[in-house]
Amino acid sequence: MRKSVVAGLVLLSALATTSSAQNCGFPWTLTATPAGGRSVAINVCGYFAGCYPHNPQFTIVGSQINLTLQSSEPPDRCQCIAVVGTFQQLFLVHPLSPGTYTVTATLLSCSAPLPAGSTSFTFDAASAIPALDRRGLIALALLIVTAGIWQLRR
Repeated sequence: MRKSVVAGLVLLSALATTSSAQNCGFPWTLTATPAGGRSVAINVCGYFAGCYPHNPQFTIVGSQINLTLQSSEPPDRCQCIAVVGTFQQLFLVHPLSPGTYTVTATLLSCSAPLPAGSTSFTFDAASAIPALDRRGLIALALLIVTAGIWQLRR
């Protein structure tokens, strides 16, 4: 029975990998998933030709999230081994307020920037899970210590 469970998990993992790879193409596929707190994880998946996309960066301007990847190192390193392949990059974008956002991915190279994909998503207030900041964690620790000391004295 244990072997069949392991075999099933391996098969499920292979199917999940295959199906996500099939979604990669051009324009690039962008998927946004809440990542806790005021963050969202944006997965970029797609084909590239030339230099491997690298140096992930993001900017948030109002309700617009701009993702950029480089395919070269301008101004003098504009050549690389010509490769064609698929890639995936995960951006952890934060801080976000609840609302609807438009995401645009751009590939920077030695020539003009190439718009590579876009999507829209809604970041719900329910997905913005509150988290303690540094002062909140200190206050919680002091409260736990005080309660522990009080229990020991009883």
